[in-house]
This record gives sequence, structure tokens and C-alpha cells, in this order.
Amino acid sequence: MAETPFPNKLPPYTPMSSLGHELGVMFGFMAACFVIMAVYTFIWRAAQRRNAEKDLARRKNLQAKGVMRHRDGNRVHEKMVDRHAIPANRAELPVHQAG
Repeated sequence: MAETPFPNKLPPYTPMSSLGHELGVMFGFMAACFVIMAVYTFIWRAAQRRNAEKDLARRKNLQAKGVMRHRDGNRVHEKMVDRHAIPANRAELPVHQAG
């Protein structure tokens, strides 16, 4: 048999000390991940609920002050999406015009 220039330098086989311990560590870590995700979800939803309540109170306060009404009596939108003039021939997608 021809010798290769690189000798076989693999470490000797070492049997696993305890499969139960390895599986316990793996499933324990997975359980910890799920618990942390559940706690984070609970905290996130509580924060979102608190922010929604603050926003509702702010909107009611503005409505009570009359800030939500324009001088002519029409409702003023909180976020004006059409505050800039839109050209009449504007097209978002390619449009084929007849004629």
C-alpha cells in the first residue's frame, strides 16, 4: 500500500459521557428560548396596549379642544396624505390611454 504524504492524524474515538445530559442541555435551552419569547411577547403587547390608550386619550383631548376641525367645519385629517398637489395626468403604473 502506498503511503500518503499526510499521515492520519485523527484523534482517538472518545465516547459520549452521557446522551441524557446532552439532550437535557439541548431541550433546556429550547425551553428557555420559548419562555423568553413568551415573556417578550407579553411585554410587547402590554406596551402596545399602553401606547394605544395614550394615543386614544391624545386624540380625544385634541377633539375636545377642537383642533381636529378646520375653520370651515370640515374634519382635518391627522396625517395629510394629499397635502401636495397631485398632477391630473399622474400614473403610478403604466397606463395605456385610448386615442
